[in-house]
Amino acid sequence: MEDRFRLPDLPESPLQRKLRERRERMEALMAGPPPAAEALRKAMAWQQEIETGTINRAGIARRERVTRARVTQIMSLLDLPEGERERLMGAHGPDGLTSIRAALRSVNARRACE
Repeated sequence: MEDRFRLPDLPESPLQRKLRERRERMEALMAGPPPAAEALRKAMAWQQEIETGTINRAGIARRERVTRARVTQIMSLLDLPEGERERLMGAHGPDGLTSIRAALRSVNARRACE
């Protein structure tokens, strides 16, 4: 009886698709680690590779398909004090979506004070 009054499923409009995709991206962001924490993990892994002498920043940039400047930016997260790094790696809750830009601002502000 209820099926008689049910509207047929309509195709998704471009706007609906865009909004659905945006919602899915935000849900994935909220479920995963903060972007700055991921960038810090990458920087730590890259630093180990550089120290072993297997690759340099230009090689990392080619492999990751980013610019050398971006590699340098992300590597600058290693300049954060240990306590700040730990806070960034364990950031959850309202502070959990710490952006890479905000973390880099913190690094640059610390350098300006020195």
